[in-house]
Amino acid sequence: MQVETPEVPTARTQFYERQAVAWLQAEAEFNSRTWPFLIVSDLSQWARTWLPAGLVDASPAELEAAYVRGEIPYIPFAPSVELAEVVIAQAVEDGIVLLPTPGRLTSTYVHRDPTTEMETARGYGLKVADSAVLEIQSAAGVICEGELGSSEGSPLHGAAAIERIVHQVINTFAHVRPLHYAWDKDHQPNRRPRQQ
Repeated sequence: MQVETPEVPTARTQFYERQAVAWLQAEAEFNSRTWPFLIVSDLSQWARTWLPAGLVDASPAELEAAYVRGEIPYIPFAPSVELAEVVIAQAVEDGIVLLPTPGRLTSTYVHRDPTTEMETARGYGLKVADSAVLEIQSAAGVICEGELGSSEGSPLHGAAAIERIVHQVINTFAHVRPLHYAWDKDHQPNRRPRQQ
């Protein structure tokens, strides 16, 4: 008599099973609510109040350089965090922008030129704070390289550039789609500590 041994799933199979469950959970969480990203207060007044006098005529590139040098009060430089992300975070903190759920709005993907691999556009997403698997991705467009803080190809300056940055990023969230984290936040590898 032959005894069948149960097939032990491989690590790869377990990974894809976890991903399928995470996707179903993320999709259910996404469909359970609405996702309005709103500017709820006077954005132009807000942008003028915290921008230092020396940057009132600064272009977006000059604002980015001032941010990197730590010259914008209340917005300390953080490596790997671009100016648009900290401007949005400040707008959320100050009650100018209302997110549909607590989280961190950040750059989540880029488009690249297939030949040079240079970045050509950037898209944004919301890392949902109260979910282990859900991330919201903007689906209403991307911001092309060189267009952040610009209007019809011409850079705006000072508070107008800050105001434009907020509008550009929030406008990309007119339509959204769900994503699930590629590796769930709470996953701990199934390894035993080495015996000594």
